[in-house]
Amino acid sequence: MKIRELLTDESKWTKRFYAVDSNGEPLPPRSENAVSWCILGAINKCYTTEEFVDLYLKMALHLGVASLVSWNERATFQDVRTLVESLDI
Repeated sequence: MKIRELLTDESKWTKRFYAVDSNGEPLPPRSENAVSWCILGAINKCYTTEEFVDLYLKMALHLGVASLVSWNERATFQDVRTLVESLDI
């Protein structure tokens, strides 16, 4: 699964935590009860550990940022969709 297939609408994206359940409680990104993810949680859910590092660097360089966590906190869902679609991830 690619991130663009996971984060299909704004209800599946979150801030402040890697992933949350339907009550907004934080969970590990790969939890079967997770219903929304931040950009880092989505990378963790969709890709292997080795791919995570490469993808993190690719995204950070593309955005010109040092921290995807900080970027996610400032981003809109449209920013996230634009990023994942432009990188085809």
